[in-house]
Amino acid sequence: MTKKPFKLTIGLTLLICGCIIYISWRSEQINLYLWGEKIGLGEPIYLLRSNLGQTNPGTFVKNSLPDGLYCAAYILIMDCIWENENKLRIFMTSIVPVIAITHEILQYFNLMSGTFDIADVICYCIPSITYLIAFYLLNKRDTAKD
Repeated sequence: MTKKPFKLTIGLTLLICGCIIYISWRSEQINLYLWGEKIGLGEPIYLLRSNLGQTNPGTFVKNSLPDGLYCAAYILIMDCIWENENKLRIFMTSIVPVIAITHEILQYFNLMSGTFDIADVICYCIPSITYLIAFYLLNKRDTAKD
């Protein structure tokens, strides 16, 4: 398996995990739940909610972990799409994390609606920092080979 399909598989897996958490433990009024019903997934979603929804994984898992999973999924998928364009690659992979972190900071100062949560900021930062370190180290290794 080459790197690109592996990264895409991991990215999609993280995205699906975040969706499962949202669908299982968040309000039935969230868009993801409503979209699932509209595309005919109402019954499987109901079964998932009735099986997993009885447990309480805690506030962090319900509210912050999906954000980190979505952020990591976005970074991996964008990295695959833009893998041959280093400068554009960094820009494209950073759009969502930068917007998400900025949104959280603006919530802290009551400049945007929502509730500031430091756990959300951490969940956005971990995949972003991990990616930047890996990108730097891989580029350094590739430059040393030349």
